[in-house]
Amino acid sequence: MLEEQCDPSFFFFFQLTITGAVFSLDGTECLKETVSGTLPEPAVQGGSCPHAVLTQSSIYVPDGLRDSLVAAEKLGEKLARALIAKGAVEVLRKARQEKDLAQ
Repeated sequence: MLEEQCDPSFFFFFQLTITGAVFSLDGTECLKETVSGTLPEPAVQGGSCPHAVLTQSSIYVPDGLRDSLVAAEKLGEKLARALIAKGAVEVLRKARQEKDLAQ
């Protein structure tokens, strides 16, 4: 007799790559960064009606997608920190000043 077995330690992961950039208003400064990471496979089961949860990005998603969305948000935060480390805050501050002076 053959029995079907499932190995719960076997998971699929998806690769996500995000690129972001901050530019000065005149385009002379460009800070660009790319980050990559893995996202867990969504755990939504067909035919089910999973409860929705509110995530940090204020998006309601099915409960089974939460882990993937949280991992993607953390990757976005990593991208933001990398751009800040390269000087993005100063580029944006200068752009705001230039815009205010032009008004």
